[in-house]
Amino acid sequence: MGTSLFLGWASARAIVRHSERCRQSALSVFAHEGKIEAILTLAREVSQTGFAKVRERIEEDGTDYLQSFPYLGPATSCHLAKNLGINVAKPDRHLLRIAERAGYSSPDTMCRHISEIVSDKDCVVDLVLWRYATLNPQYLATFSSWSTNAIVAIGEVASQVLKLDTPG
Repeated sequence: MGTSLFLGWASARAIVRHSERCRQSALSVFAHEGKIEAILTLAREVSQTGFAKVRERIEEDGTDYLQSFPYLGPATSCHLAKNLGINVAKPDRHLLRIAERAGYSSPDTMCRHISEIVSDKDCVVDLVLWRYATLNPQYLATFSSWSTNAIVAIGEVASQVLKLDTPG
């Protein structure tokens, strides 16, 4: 169902060329005209400006550029930026809770700090913590005394994520 929407995301130009067909198809699945129009608006921008220029703007201006489009708030703009290969942490509910529990001012600050410790990208740290939270209903207990021993906690989280993600 989802892959046929917006012509399977073949190209922004194709989406714009067939925007009415895309709109009708999407509305049959997602009953929110505003969000559908927001997708079409972003497709028009990519079609007119080019993907490379849009990505360059995101790299220069961060997610503020994406938030200039309708219906793209902080979490959604970070999610889209991550999907486009930008190194950002998404402030979703799980990372917000973990950051607060661990004593950080934001998921971005937390992921940046951890990424410096483990020598990986912020978006990778984000993904590992998010995955851990979605697989472990009691995930916040892991982070109760985390700020005093971050490296041990990171190792425990990574180890548990790998165990939970491994089939068998």
